[in-house]
Amino acid sequence: MTASLAQAKRSADMLLDTWLRPIKGLRAWLLCFSSDGNFRKEIFPEYKANRKGMKRPEHLTAVKDHLSTQHKSLSIPRLEADDVIGIYATSGHFHKPVIVSTDKDLLSVPARHFNPDKKQKRRTNRFMADYVWMTQTLTGDVTDNYKGAKGVGEKRAERLLEPCSTLADMWEAVLGAFVDAGQSEEDAILNAQVARILRAENYDQDKETIHLWHPTKSVVLPTTSTAGASTPSTSPRNASGTCPETKLSTSEPSSNTSHGTGGSTRKTRRKTSEKHDSTSNGQSKRPNGTGRKKGRKKKTNRNTSGGS
Repeated sequence: MTASLAQAKRSADMLLDTWLRPIKGLRAWLLCFSSDGNFRKEIFPEYKANRKGMKRPEHLTAVKDHLSTQHKSLSIPRLEADDVIGIYATSGHFHKPVIVSTDKDLLSVPARHFNPDKKQKRRTNRFMADYVWMTQTLTGDVTDNYKGAKGVGEKRAERLLEPCSTLADMWEAVLGAFVDAGQSEEDAILNAQVARILRAENYDQDKETIHLWHPTKSVVLPTTSTAGASTPSTSPRNASGTCPETKLSTSEPSSNTSHGTGGSTRKTRRKTSEKHDSTSNGQSKRPNGTGRKKGRKKKTNRNTSGGS
């Protein structure tokens, strides 16, 4: 083992401890990694195509394998780490889970969040999470290589979504922006499907199928793998910061998780009778604290049951 690899492992251990230490009452945690497969590339082959040829960080795979042996970790075939986090954080299996990440895209998951870089704690309900998701649908993501609606940036997206009070309202605004830009409804739906971080209702763990969001119908991507994932158990944290007594009922991820973010963790507690945030009706204030404009008629002519 080279000195540089040893240092990389120590740095990863120190970073993880720094991220987890501020969380009070921590009982267990789960590191989430991406798998080699990616369902977004199945529906949009250009997804992250702009990253081809980019040099990956040295020792990335080895460090992830190191973390996987030291901590409870999980990857699910065809899913990115963000999707694994989104599914488990909204599954209702755990009491008050906390998503620990510096990635602002994860705010599109209705849950408690902690950004360790900003030392910022916040909670997003379903409406706020949908607001972030619809904003991402409009603006696209240059790093992931999907474009959104032509000519729509963050400020215009905010103006379009500000009057809305439901996902149905937001979808109407999004669709209108795509049509005004000369794009089709199919373009809008595809961007929404790519932008959405999966939640529990978007993944059937038993059948290993992905349920894509759609405004009017059910769209299911069939499984392409025999590997699955199960709910992890929990265990108290010990002095070394690991959970040696916890066991996953699935195999631990190996180097095939090397394409994941690797830096996202979340706090878990034993399931209680308290319902998770994802069961809320989402009828609360949007992120900027503005209310619905008076006199605006509620739009009900579009069905958003596919992923509200």
